[in-house]
Amino acid sequence: MLGFFKKKKAEPEREPAVRVTTTTFKSVVNDTPPEYNPWDSSEDNADNEYANTIFINMHSHPTPFRAKPDDYPRYVSYDLGIPNPVEKFNDLLETGYLKKANITDVLSTYTMAELKEILTANNLSTTGRKKADLLERILSSLNIEELDLPTMYIMSAKGKEYVEQNQDMLKLFRNPYNISYEEFSAVKAARPIYLKFNDIIWAVFNEREKEIPLHHNGGRRNNARHRAHFLKNENKLAGSLSQYITVLYFDISEYIISELRHAEFASKVGDDDDDDSSPFYLVPEVKDALVELKEYFTDDMITDALNHHIDPRPVASENTFRQMVLAIMDGKDVEVSIK
Repeated sequence: MLGFFKKKKAEPEREPAVRVTTTTFKSVVNDTPPEYNPWDSSEDNADNEYANTIFINMHSHPTPFRAKPDDYPRYVSYDLGIPNPVEKFNDLLETGYLKKANITDVLSTYTMAELKEILTANNLSTTGRKKADLLERILSSLNIEELDLPTMYIMSAKGKEYVEQNQDMLKLFRNPYNISYEEFSAVKAARPIYLKFNDIIWAVFNEREKEIPLHHNGGRRNNARHRAHFLKNENKLAGSLSQYITVLYFDISEYIISELRHAEFASKVGDDDDDDSSPFYLVPEVKDALVELKEYFTDDMITDALNHHIDPRPVASENTFRQMVLAIMDGKDVEVSIK
């Protein structure tokens, strides 16, 4: 952890703007809320291995100095907790994690056409199919100081070493499971022995399952989908199929419950229109996975899916659900109805 960063303070809760309309004498929330500024410099920059690694790695290639926060991508504030990126840049530069890029590094950012322009302007040959040939000709034939090249910055050897020591943070930044640094670090810190990156990710899924409220089937459904995706990436295809079948059961159950609620409401208001229901939507990702992975199917996957769903209301029976899964695997269209 880099010692020059401070801990981030909790963001104060904002009060909604209120106005009074003289015609109705009612207080209502202002239609135009205050503009949100992601670069709130009253907040301290994050000091953790995640924020530091990602920010330093942004300079793995020569980069011009960004003089304003808006010159940085918004994720620097949202995901990394760095509301003052200019200050962060200067701190990294002063402490040796970034450095001024040398002439070769700067010229390496130029395109072939741009390098040929330099050569043409100085009456030098532009022949050569590789950028390296043009670079060598410029460096060996010209007074570089007279080219007036832009000043750029790049990670130093110290910064590169820091990034290499925290490769897991780069993986976490690119993870498709919406796992935050806080979730990841909490699981990692709770384990006395070293866990590999993927072991920590799986442990996060398990922790999420414990924290999801008992009947919050939407949260459990999404966790099953993330598990399915993860296991497929790990080439654990039977486990992936089992999780996708669980996702399907959640989707069917939610559809049935929604339709039952709609039918109950319709009967109360005297609406008996048979065409008022909406068709069941089969998520393409789930359909494709069931077809692709059908060779790994076992009957206990049906039972596991039903056991994973927690809801006291009636949903698809085990036999009905099994027939639907088999039909989807055979490439057939399925219809879900409460009638």
